[in-house]
Amino acid sequence: MPRKMTATKKKMKAMKSSAKTAMRKKTTRSVAKKMKRSAASSAAHRPKRLSHSTQASRGGPAPLHADAIVVLKHDHAQLLPLLKELKEITGARRQRVFEQVQEMLHSHTRVEEEIFYPAFRAAAQNGEDRKFFYEATEEHRTADMALRELSSASEDEVFSARAKVLHELVQHHAREEEDDMFPRARELLPASELKRLGDEIRARKQTLAQPTGPLSAVAALFSR
Repeated sequence: MPRKMTATKKKMKAMKSSAKTAMRKKTTRSVAKKMKRSAASSAAHRPKRLSHSTQASRGGPAPLHADAIVVLKHDHAQLLPLLKELKEITGARRQRVFEQVQEMLHSHTRVEEEIFYPAFRAAAQNGEDRKFFYEATEEHRTADMALRELSSASEDEVFSARAKVLHELVQHHAREEEDDMFPRARELLPASELKRLGDEIRARKQTLAQPTGPLSAVAALFSR
C-alpha cells in the first residue's frame, strides 16, 4: 500500500510539473504576441521616411548640393510617373500633364546635352564610353520627335498610343543611363567634378524655367 501511494504521489507531482511548464510556455507566447502587436502598432503610426526617388515622384526638389547624377536621376523619378499617367487620362487634366511633361523633358534633355554629355564625352577612355554618349544623344533626338508627334495628336486613341510610345522611349533611355552611363561616369569623373556639374545643371535649369519673349520683358520692367 505505501508503495502504491508513493507511485501515485510521483505521478501527481509529474503532472503538476508538466502543467506548470505548459503554463509558462503559454504565458511566454502570450507576452510575445502582445509585444509583436505593440511593435506593429508603433510602426503603423510612425511616419515613414521617403527615399529620394519617392520624394521626387511627389514633386519634391532635388537634394541641395547634389551632384550631377543625383540631379538627373531626380528628373527621371519626376518625369516617368507623369508619362505613365499621360497615356491614361483625357480632357483638361491631360493637357496640363502634357505641358508639364513637355517642359520637364525639354529642360532635362537640354542640361544633359549642354553640360553632362560633353563632360562625359571629354572623359571617355574607350569605344564603349563613346558608344554610351552617342546612343544617349540619339535617344534624345528620337524622344523629341515622339514628343512633337504627340503634340499633334487630336484623337484620344491616337494620343494614348503616342503617349505610350514616348513613355517607353524615355523609360528605356533612363534605365540605360542609370544602369550603364551614370555608373561609368562615377568611374571617369572625380566627385568634385560631378558636384560642380550638378551646380551648373541646377543653375541652367533655373534659367530655362524663366519666361522669355516680349511679355516677359515687359514683366521684368514692372518688377524692378
